[in-house]
Amino acid sequence: MIGRVASEPLLEKFQPRLGPVLDRVAETAADHLRKCGKALVARGKPPPLDKAEAAIDHFTQALAAIRREGLTQDLSVNAVERIFTLGFALEQTRQNHRDLDVCVRQAARR
Repeated sequence: MIGRVASEPLLEKFQPRLGPVLDRVAETAADHLRKCGKALVARGKPPPLDKAEAAIDHFTQALAAIRREGLTQDLSVNAVERIFTLGFALEQTRQNHRDLDVCVRQAARR
């Protein structure tokens, strides 16, 4: 889902506000996944989710501010759909991180 949305760059008017936030989401997600991999190999506890979740929260807040300011009103349906699909995909990513956390914990107990 993220790949489909990311197949085209963000609209220029959203780049300054969402670009750095999305970079942070990508960084924290990658870091979290690497640490989960190490935890699985070591049969250790999963890493904290706080940084990855905070990055997604920051995106959600930035997107909400864009909506409040009415910046999506003059966009095409396709452009609006892409922006909000990205938000949905990041919420799914949050749940995937949580599910992985459970799996790593289960593996550590074995």
